Amino acid sequence: MHPVLHQMKNIITICITVIVLALPVLAQESSSDRWEKAQEEMKAMMGSVPVMFTKLPMSVRINAWELFKSINNPNTVIPSKYGELIGLAVAAQIPCEYCVTAHTTLAKLFGATDEEIQEAVTKGAETRFFSTILNGNLTDADKESYNSDWNKIIEFMKAHNK
Repeated sequence: MHPVLHQMKNIITICITVIVLALPVLAQESSSDRWEKAQEEMKAMMGSVPVMFTKLPMSVRINAWELFKSINNPNTVIPSKYGELIGLAVAAQIPCEYCVTAHTTLAKLFGATDEEIQEAVTKGAETRFFSTILNGNLTDADKESYNSDWNKIIEFMKAHNK
């Protein structure tokens, strides 16, 4: 091979190697830029960056923000007040005092009454109570019987609650 061609081949190989090695660094800068943009969106939407996002690994933050935005916006099928009441019912059962505070205050912000908040928490407790009873007492053999009984209940309710 001609020495000039050999030298060009080496230069091209070095350039390709540098580009390949630089891609992760460039991606990190891009990720950092995306995180900066996400933080600006959070500040525009909520006035600050909620601490829950800063406690996530950097590699997850952008996706968590995208999920949060998709669930918490005025165009969701479930109105915001009811979404927060659902969140409260779940948070009370996990339990998570941070989530209870957040969902309670947001539910009130979106118009929930104290009675609706109490009912949402009670509904969560009722679900957990009967879940405990069923999961603790039913065996695999009982599941078929449970499903059969439940289907009869639904059919009765359909026929009598029109």
